[in-house]
Amino acid sequence: EMKYAVCTFFFVWFIPQMVQATVYITEVAWMGTSGSQYSEWLELYNDGDDAVNLAGWKLYEGDSGTLVFTLTKSIPGNEYLLIERTTASAPDAVPGINDESGSFGGGGLANTGEDLVLKDSNDTTIDELTFSGGWPAGDATTKETMQLRGETWITATATPKSGTDAKSDTSSDEGVASKKDEKEEDP
Repeated sequence: EMKYAVCTFFFVWFIPQMVQATVYITEVAWMGTSGSQYSEWLELYNDGDDAVNLAGWKLYEGDSGTLVFTLTKSIPGNEYLLIERTTASAPDAVPGINDESGSFGGGGLANTGEDLVLKDSNDTTIDELTFSGGWPAGDATTKETMQLRGETWITATATPKSGTDAKSDTSSDEGVASKKDEKEEDP
């Protein structure tokens, strides 16, 4: 009986303490902006209540293992963080937002698709987009971005750090690809 009491105490008290926030990619401007094709950016979202220190986290091209970007800042709880690609001809992808910025290794994001892997400072995979066969959403002509709405990737007008993507109602959106399908397609 004591064994059961100890096990119950462990599961009731410690397991909830071990639950952590999830940081994931919610929007990708793989095509750049109307200002420049080189003004690519990605948006991360922290769905937890506490800030997450992203120092040492890295974004990789999953198909080649090429380092795209190393993060240095924290992301507040229930907030967004933008990672902007900068080049000599496109020094500020999203004016007015200065979260994380710098050159993207591997020559930036391919318009034909990309596998992207977000890893924490312990090299643990946190999020993964497996789209080397083609982006499921976004438009290179209109510069509409690829946005995660619920579990679905859609094409929509860019909404950097606006909170209108990851937590939005999906009832009016016609889905292109679901986050669940993306994981299931991973070999």
